[in-house]
Amino acid sequence: MRKNAPRRLLAGIDLGVTQYRIGIVDASTGRIHGLTKLKTAGFTLPRFCDALVKVAAPYRKDLAGIGVAVPGFSDHRQRRVVTTCGTVPFLESCEVAEAVEARLDVPTWVDNDARAHAVGEFQYGGWGKPRSLVVMTLGTGVGLAWHVEGRLYPPPDHGAQGGHMSALPTGGNPCYCGISGCLESLASGTALAAAANECLARFYPSKLCAPTDAEQICRLGASDDLAQKCIGRAIEALRGALHTIHHLYFPDVLVLGGSASLGLWPHLSSLRKWFARAERFDGRHNRLVLSRLGDKAGVLGAAALVRANLMSAEK
Repeated sequence: MRKNAPRRLLAGIDLGVTQYRIGIVDASTGRIHGLTKLKTAGFTLPRFCDALVKVAAPYRKDLAGIGVAVPGFSDHRQRRVVTTCGTVPFLESCEVAEAVEARLDVPTWVDNDARAHAVGEFQYGGWGKPRSLVVMTLGTGVGLAWHVEGRLYPPPDHGAQGGHMSALPTGGNPCYCGISGCLESLASGTALAAAANECLARFYPSKLCAPTDAEQICRLGASDDLAQKCIGRAIEALRGALHTIHHLYFPDVLVLGGSASLGLWPHLSSLRKWFARAERFDGRHNRLVLSRLGDKAGVLGAAALVRANLMSAEK
């Protein structure tokens, strides 16, 4: 690299509940170098920093910034993790950006994983720079964020939890959010597995093996009655949520991401057609699509957050 040439690489970290990914991303193309996957269980902040230093070392001189996407909320400066609601204990009230900068001396930001996914889809998803793009992540829980008119919502320290909107008020198990029938308690991978395992414990006839998970349920969704019932309930909840999202945000594109969305996708044909037909005053159509970023969405999203912050600082 020529002396004084601009740095063009970004580090994106997707720090999840069960595992985390670290990747070095080309800011302009989204190409990922040196992708590393590790288990989150038993991790500490020093161990996280050690792993990051090891991955980043070969690219250090070209590294312009570091982004960390977490399943929780940061402060308004995107420096500290306020809470992950207990899902990643070592991150609670954690000064992540300060710790990383002390080790690598590279500008660092931390933010919610759904927000990261939304800006990542807008930047690297290839959806044509839509006026309104919404991301819904279906995994351990349900995340929601939206990119409208060039701005990312909700704000990093807002605390909004769109995954807990009431999607099926008369059904669903009670959720830790305080209500029954919220989207997360019905359509997340955790909810799919919980519903099926509850029935299997009562000897409901099924091809599913207890304890089952969302992947197995979706795989047998066309041939097993119990799997069909669980998926059908999730789709009904998604329909209610999409109706609300349609009227709130008029999304040109609504992207489904997260591990459970991949399994559910083959079962969503009728839902996609219904969503596309939803009436809009501007004559345009909603699109329900599957993320093109796959399991790299968090890494690319974290890098896209850094890119946005660096561009904002240059203005």
